[in-house]
Amino acid sequence: MEKNKESFILSLLCIVFLVAGYLLPAWPFLIALAIAPLCRQHVLFKGERAAFPRYLAFILIPLSAGFLAISLFIPALQWYHGLFYGTLMALSFFIFWLTDRYAPNRLGFFTIMIYWLAMEYVAVKLLPDFAFLLLGSSFNAYPSIIAWTSETGIMGATAWIFLANILAYYVFFKEPGILHHTFRPLTLAYSLILLSIPAIISWQVYSSDYLVTPQDVVLAYSRPEDLPGYLADYALAGEVFGRTAAWVSVLLILYSLVKRKVK
Repeated sequence: MEKNKESFILSLLCIVFLVAGYLLPAWPFLIALAIAPLCRQHVLFKGERAAFPRYLAFILIPLSAGFLAISLFIPALQWYHGLFYGTLMALSFFIFWLTDRYAPNRLGFFTIMIYWLAMEYVAVKLLPDFAFLLLGSSFNAYPSIIAWTSETGIMGATAWIFLANILAYYVFFKEPGILHHTFRPLTLAYSLILLSIPAIISWQVYSSDYLVTPQDVVLAYSRPEDLPGYLADYALAGEVFGRTAAWVSVLLILYSLVKRKVK
């Protein structure tokens, strides 16, 4: 399949899965397929310096368009908030492109997950209402599955969903990929088993009564004193996953700059 045509289809799939995963309460699991096409986009264009503008377009446009559409249905946000948030999330891929050129890592797409979590943290620090757009917020209709957010915050759910997207990439989009009529059922089975473990633990061990909601995140980063008593620990710690990812991202960027200088 011609590269630009495949990239267009991948971008369209990202928008469809992203919007459907957020806005259709019966289909939140589609969010586990929303970022996987962008991982394929990265593989298509990596190493081609001349292709960087097309890479930017095929990452930025679907994320900005997707979050723009989602923000239209969230009363706390305006349409331009979706555009800005999509741009912030696209930065995770742009930073990975740039740092991976000078300091190739062995973590692969897990590095993008670190950058994505860091950008989510930056977003809620800039505007707490962005909590409604966090990847982990898309599973609010199924609180028993992500009840462990009482300890990890919503960005803990984001990490779980992003992991699902990485596994979805290997199942459906890893070269040659499903667009080239390749499907890996055994990998899918292993992935479902792995992803079900946190959901089962959440269902059996944690209570959804203590679930961290987007409203709680807004309060934590604007008026923490208004948080309910059972979230006292969360009021102190905040989004641990996002904050940790932000610091790790700074270290990764500094490391890549040092490697660039050495080269």
